Amino acid sequence: MKKRDYLFLFLFLSFSFSWYQFQNNSSHTGYTENISRPETLLLIRQIPSLSPFSGPSMIYHRIFLPTSNGLFCFSTNGESLWSVPGSFDNVLAITDSILIVSSNTFLYAFNLNGDPLWRLTFQNQIWHPTIWDTFIFITEGNRVWKLKLNGETIWSRRCYSFYNAPPAIDDSGRIFVVTLSSTVGWFAFRVYGFNQNGEQIFFHEEWTMSEPGGNRIPPTITPIGVIVSTYPQSGWLYGCYLVYFTGGSRRWEGTMWYSSPAYDPFRNRIYHVDDNKIVARDLNGNLIWRSINLGRISYSSPTVDGEGKIIIGTDFGIFYVFNPDGTINFSYETGSGILTHPIVSSDGKIFIASSSGRLYCFGPYPVLIKEEPSERNDSEKIFDIAGRKVEIPLKKGIYFKIINKGGIKKLKI
Repeated sequence: MKKRDYLFLFLFLSFSFSWYQFQNNSSHTGYTENISRPETLLLIRQIPSLSPFSGPSMIYHRIFLPTSNGLFCFSTNGESLWSVPGSFDNVLAITDSILIVSSNTFLYAFNLNGDPLWRLTFQNQIWHPTIWDTFIFITEGNRVWKLKLNGETIWSRRCYSFYNAPPAIDDSGRIFVVTLSSTVGWFAFRVYGFNQNGEQIFFHEEWTMSEPGGNRIPPTITPIGVIVSTYPQSGWLYGCYLVYFTGGSRRWEGTMWYSSPAYDPFRNRIYHVDDNKIVARDLNGNLIWRSINLGRISYSSPTVDGEGKIIIGTDFGIFYVFNPDGTINFSYETGSGILTHPIVSSDGKIFIASSSGRLYCFGPYPVLIKEEPSERNDSEKIFDIAGRKVEIPLKKGIYFKIINKGGIKKLKI
């Protein structure tokens, strides 16, 4: 039997890659060492309606997506693997074997096959769960909770204001949460820090005359402090605050809405949204560059890849990838609002969901390899982007033509 003549170099390069939770890690930096290759649209997968506060997570090249109509699992090729009915409004968090996801006042645990493990009920709404080491952290009402992976409570701590965002945890295990306090229309945000024993180790209060964080913007941890976004209200003070661990804060203007900032630890850069632009700053908040007008960005949070490219979507449905100098590397118009953070896989693919209930995948062009010379003239062998042989006449698209002596030519029709 003859060997196959052609193969795709569409192989998984690493089976250990994971995008564990909102903005990838427990510090919510939005950074990944994986390098994106957004050269073309690879697939569109129709899904049920998506909550603007949900978004994809990934492990073992399986994508998990909570929606208002269920929890879904897909392969990176778009194959539907399983689903669980229900309404899941927030980004889930993953360990190597357990999914943790919230729905209003409920916290659920599933295994990677979608089988239920346990469920906890709380008095108030829960935001995105955060996993650090082998522990789950959530905020609920005016409490922060530390749980074991089996759902057992380790401790909870009360603060005299309400949490409006999930916790962020740095590499050393320090837990930072942002709360909202108000007095007769005057608003302030408070940043609390706890150690792993639940003891308070940090506190900062900032009066802003503005409701910080909308409802669900997690803080982002940098080496020198915590970045807190405040929700814009007309005529009032708002923006992005860097709250220093050593005390005090620095504010710069920016209309973040519900978009969480990102931090690139290898280039010491902060990226945040200013209404309709992406803004790059150094670690102290000094301006490096500001992008062109992209149209409003309300929910999508920036992702930074290993080469320093910045990835985000807009309310108008345009998907962007920026170079580190602020120039546009790639863009694609999806036609419907992009309300979630992008995730990047180890083989260069980018996944992002839109308000139309579609999961998009962008990645490198498929590469065809000829293993051995053909015994006949292959000049008319043409394959589509999925590797299927097609006949002439061709529809508009991208094709690969197999020519004599094992050569390959990419065709744009």
